[in-house]
Amino acid sequence: MPIQSNWYVPKAVVFSRFSGAPTEDEIIQNGHNIIDLIETCDTPLIHIIVDTTAVTASPPLPATIRAAKSSPKHERAGWLVTIGEQNPIIKFASSVSRQLLQVRTQNFDTLEEAIAFLKSVDETIDWSQARAELLTSGPR
Repeated sequence: MPIQSNWYVPKAVVFSRFSGAPTEDEIIQNGHNIIDLIETCDTPLIHIIVDTTAVTASPPLPATIRAAKSSPKHERAGWLVTIGEQNPIIKFASSVSRQLLQVRTQNFDTLEEAIAFLKSVDETIDWSQARAELLTSGPR
């Protein structure tokens, strides 16, 4: 599956890995899956790390815009942190999507930088519960 999302830190941080060439429908479905995860807890803010290092192609820009507009939003969504947007076209499409989503976003080159950022903006996260095995499973 081109997109996998699960708790990285239970009830605090969702890790979403994109790989291959995700479609518009898969991106929208992933948004619903993340909302479902957020709904399973009552934590005030849930942050999302999106790993795009294994993406080979993004949908055409019009499809990306439609996916961003169609993706559900949640009032408890915290920071949306992306990593690995080396491809200029993917970086541009992601930038447009983030602007349309109107969420707090940051982009980093590495997971370590993304985690350091989240640690600096939310001291309530219990990083001792981080599921390191989630980072090594699936395509990288």
